[in-house]
Amino acid sequence: MEQRYFLLRNGVKIPAIGYGTGIAKGISKHPAAIAKRFVKETAKNILIPGFKEQNKYPLRMDLRKDRMLKRVSKAALEEGYRLFDTARAYQYSESYIGENLFGGGYSREDIFVITKATNEAQRNRAVREELEISLQQLGTDYVDLYLLHWPQTGTYPEAWKVMEEIYADGRAKAIGMCNCHIHHLEELEKTAEIVPMVNELECHPLLQQHKVRNYCQEKGIQIIAHTPAGKMNVKIRESEKMKRIAQTHGVSVSQAVLRWHYQLGDVSIPNTVNLRHMKENIAIWNFVLSDLEMAEIASLDCGERIWPNPDTADFMKL
Repeated sequence: MEQRYFLLRNGVKIPAIGYGTGIAKGISKHPAAIAKRFVKETAKNILIPGFKEQNKYPLRMDLRKDRMLKRVSKAALEEGYRLFDTARAYQYSESYIGENLFGGGYSREDIFVITKATNEAQRNRAVREELEISLQQLGTDYVDLYLLHWPQTGTYPEAWKVMEEIYADGRAKAIGMCNCHIHHLEELEKTAEIVPMVNELECHPLLQQHKVRNYCQEKGIQIIAHTPAGKMNVKIRESEKMKRIAQTHGVSVSQAVLRWHYQLGDVSIPNTVNLRHMKENIAIWNFVLSDLEMAEIASLDCGERIWPNPDTADFMKL
């Protein structure tokens, strides 16, 4: 059977494809909050022209996301997912994932859990304390991989020293960074005793991060691709090259993209609350992309970002 995991530098096995939770506001847990939001949104819909179009996440979408995340994360286990990626910044996602992960015949060793420390925890020197909250929400006494969510200017080298302590204590089986350019990783090398085992960053056919990828490969740092299908940007979804490749193998465009990541050596973390898409995302083992097809996907790279560039990001808002 084709290997469906990668080995981190310390020997920890990480599944090749995971389930990404994204933000869940947990509003369904608070009836009073639902009523309050409903009244506010109704008033704004009446008083503010175009409010519905401007309000990206209305109450109904938050409620739907809560319901779907509970349902789909449970189904993900049944479909064979064993890697679950969440973060303290994702609000109630840790709690919902924790409700579904353990029990029902799955041992703790069956599941690979990733969570991340917030920028606020870095600023407040509270990374360890925040991990304890995450562990409580997840219902476990350790995570398989703990990450700093952003290389926040002025705080991440000091926060990394705490990450090293957490690793030494066994509260995390592996540690790493997110959204790092090469210079962020080089800055850590000046003081770090442990080089990050992982760099989770935005990576998809429109933003392939070749220089960072090559650097990480040289240093033994595993790439985890978040937003791996580029949110099915029209440049990917309607690409004649992508459609032709997908048609050749009888798969969807997103499946072809995830297979491309796997053959590059990336762990992929697709994010969906759509049950059909969730099933598709893990079904990439029955076809192989040719060298020519890999090169055709590589040719789509145009440096287009979806998320903030860590060199120019406002970390107070992330």
